[in-house]
Amino acid sequence: VLITLGDAGAFLAPGGLRGDGTATVTRAPAARVQAIDTTGAGDAFNGALAAAWAARPDTDPAALLPFAIRFAGLSTERPGAASAMPRREELDARFPPSAASCPLAVIRSAIRVGESARAPAFG
Repeated sequence: VLITLGDAGAFLAPGGLRGDGTATVTRAPAARVQAIDTTGAGDAFNGALAAAWAARPDTDPAALLPFAIRFAGLSTERPGAASAMPRREELDARFPPSAASCPLAVIRSAIRVGESARAPAFG
């Protein structure tokens, strides 16, 4: 299950439910951007995640969330949909690949389906 949450980031539960009713979930925060038009941001996210996963199929999809989130975030800083999609060079210039220079916390936890879980605050 993958859910984009707009300015709240994204939520991923890649393995589905285990037999005991729990699932491992990952929540990653949104990139800090100056959004002016969110048209196409979901498409940007899905395309970036699919491309990254196709390039690195053995990678845990949760590890690819920051890339897709940054790509989608950057796409919102220009008007339009396809015309707003950033180039890789723009993405790397804005969000250097080094985790130290642009940290995005990724929260992983196990939840039991049906239990109320409070989402962690990012900020």
